[in-house]
Amino acid sequence: MVGAGLSLFKGQATRETLGTNVSCGVVWIPPTLHTFWDAWENAARWLVAHRDLMGKFAIHVDQVAVAMALQQTTPKFRHLPAQTNAILELLPSLQNPYALHLTSGHIPKYPDWFDSIGRLNID
Repeated sequence: MVGAGLSLFKGQATRETLGTNVSCGVVWIPPTLHTFWDAWENAARWLVAHRDLMGKFAIHVDQVAVAMALQQTTPKFRHLPAQTNAILELLPSLQNPYALHLTSGHIPKYPDWFDSIGRLNID
């Protein structure tokens, strides 16, 4: 399933991707969905073995493996609202975020947003 989508970031109006290619910190898959788990593991192992094919996106093996596994197993799939998995770059644009996806890599990119021990300033 390939679909054009609107990018959430300035300068990237549209992009083609699998509808199951989700950039997220939260994915909930029922533990009983064994076909998905097997497909995800197989896709991840294949991608690691062929990481060179991913170019600059090689760091996203887990995300791409999820997309591949969802394509193969076709469970019911739905996106949670952006407020559920907000990324730091979108924080100033969101009215009511209720979960935030933070990584240590955000601190050097947004140094004024963090205190001296790496906690997000919320004032």
